Amino acid sequence: MHPGTRILISGAGVAGLTCALWLQQKGLCPVVVEKSDSVRTGGFLVSLSHHAYHYAEGLGIMPELRAHSCGIQSSSYHNPGGRSILHLQSRALFSGVDVIQLMRDDLVAILYRRCHQQGIELRFADEIRNLDEQRQVVNVEFASGRQESFEAVIGADGHNSAVRQLVFDADDIRFHHLNLHCAAYRLANVVDIQDKFETHMQRDRYMAVFSSGAGDLGSVFVWDCAEREVPSGDDRRTTLLAAFSHGDAATQRVIAECPGGEDIYMAALKQVEARHWCQNRIALVGDAAHSLTLFSGRGAGAAVNGASRLAAALSELNVNQAFARYESEMRPVIRAIQPATRRAVRWYVPRSPLQHLLRDSAMRLLPNVLFRAYFKMKYSNI
Repeated sequence: MHPGTRILISGAGVAGLTCALWLQQKGLCPVVVEKSDSVRTGGFLVSLSHHAYHYAEGLGIMPELRAHSCGIQSSSYHNPGGRSILHLQSRALFSGVDVIQLMRDDLVAILYRRCHQQGIELRFADEIRNLDEQRQVVNVEFASGRQESFEAVIGADGHNSAVRQLVFDADDIRFHHLNLHCAAYRLANVVDIQDKFETHMQRDRYMAVFSSGAGDLGSVFVWDCAEREVPSGDDRRTTLLAAFSHGDAATQRVIAECPGGEDIYMAALKQVEARHWCQNRIALVGDAAHSLTLFSGRGAGAAVNGASRLAAALSELNVNQAFARYESEMRPVIRAIQPATRRAVRWYVPRSPLQHLLRDSAMRLLPNVLFRAYFKMKYSNI
């Protein structure tokens, strides 16, 4: 595409902000629209590794990312009685792999600050209402009433993408509901851990608590639940307390710090599998195209990787060629990760007593070298 070409990005999350930074760096003119009135907070620990790590270096944000690194040096897994059944050292776990771990909040804040510093146009409290694709442009109608034309539109608006719903055939979209809910919040260091990630497991649920790098902790809860929607407001706290009314001492100390209202991030876990990520002058990236869920450990990495590749392709090729290259580069990786992630759910959240016994026995008895090999493979492909 020609320098100065205007491209609209829907969504100011990891994928959208990364794409905007790369498009501008390549000489194009991105505009980001976000329906919330500010960048969204909440979420989990995220990892940028391999390609995503080096794309972050290319944007020049790695010093800021390192300043917000969680600094996790070890991880441990605990049975329902609180006893550690597996302990891993991060240095051995990620030996030979470029990786950084930080809170999603911090990653988004860093990307947002860089966009602001670079003068990228960011429009909050507005969203796309309608898209009309023409041969050379996409005519966009916004909820605010504004109407404009762009040479391309990128949907980076999450697993419930409005762009995807407006443009792509619903029959080409498949949702894999994992029948699990998750929640997350930050809290004071009530369990006195330093530079560590702990997972406390029960049969059909688990709680993870970890150093955030800022002196406090992050926590994540996952539990068996077939509901497609999550509660709102103070019902979130009530739901979480009920789901984890039983657990070891560490789980009870963490759950006692549960905040109220929307301060708890909560979601029903599902994967998005789209037959096409691109159509004419409109493309999907990140969770809008291929939600992986937290079990992959690579959702943020996939967002950075895909957004960076898409921006590079748009800067070098016409729209059709760029979209084709982007899909050909990213789709094989995502196609491998999604089913592997669904299989991993049975490991992290075993549904039967037998699966639970086999999982805990494997963690207790298998040599650490097998777990190290798994993690090195996992974080070397995105």
